[in-house]
Amino acid sequence: TDKHIRMKSLDNRIYETQASVQAGAMIRYTYDRFDSEGCCDAHLTRESLGDLFEMQYRFLLVEDNLQVVRDNIGTWADLRAPHAEGTINGIVTSSETGEPVLDADVSISGIHVGTRVDGSFKVEGLPMGEHAVVVHSDTGDFLPVQKVVLLDGAGPESAVFSVSPAKLVPVKFDVSLPDSTPADAWVKLGGNIRSLGARIANPSRPLTPNNFFIPRIERSGNVASAEFMLPEGAFIEYFYAIGPIGITQDRGELGQWIYRSFIVGEGSDRRSDRVAAGT
Repeated sequence: TDKHIRMKSLDNRIYETQASVQAGAMIRYTYDRFDSEGCCDAHLTRESLGDLFEMQYRFLLVEDNLQVVRDNIGTWADLRAPHAEGTINGIVTSSETGEPVLDADVSISGIHVGTRVDGSFKVEGLPMGEHAVVVHSDTGDFLPVQKVVLLDGAGPESAVFSVSPAKLVPVKFDVSLPDSTPADAWVKLGGNIRSLGARIANPSRPLTPNNFFIPRIERSGNVASAEFMLPEGAFIEYFYAIGPIGITQDRGELGQWIYRSFIVGEGSDRRSDRVAAGT
């Protein structure tokens, strides 16, 4: 669910806030000057980079020892101004083989790229300061890793990542449907990993027939269930729908889309959900 958290001004350039987040989660967030009591769209006043870049959201891996996140904003979408720019590059390799990892997702302060055939990546146009560099995979091949890199104007900075393969375990999903669900409706389960359609938090990959798929799950009356092999220890976000995404998804009392989440346990896991009302 989208949520705005008002930040406290420490001076005219530094703002702070705090929030409770789940350890092990991969959260999405961004900064804007949107006033929920005013009008218009938060995207119009969202943080940005350079002259044209449109920010979607940042990624952050919530590690056990994470206490402070020091982000830096280049400019605003509606108030664009020149800013000092820096570059972060690096290499992603397999911890098992030492070989480069192709097409790993690399997210740095709202910019999302994939690694090349030699495992390398390069992100330009970043503001000075600290940046959380997150390497992750929507295929579930490996678990995400993160490093903080400081740009101080001295030149490009490099980061080397070694990723470990993930173990796949069976996860059973059971969901109870409301009585208003049409008898002939197909129930679908979408999520942030490729086996669930990779339809959440996947800005670096355009929609194609290969990643547009959302699995249909077996239904018996007002109960539907399915089992998937998912990476042990992975943070999973998912949703239920009975038709087109954005129209027939599970919604809350205020009409907001409902996204469920959990971290896959060891050996096996089970999720028991209930869709409270029709969409």
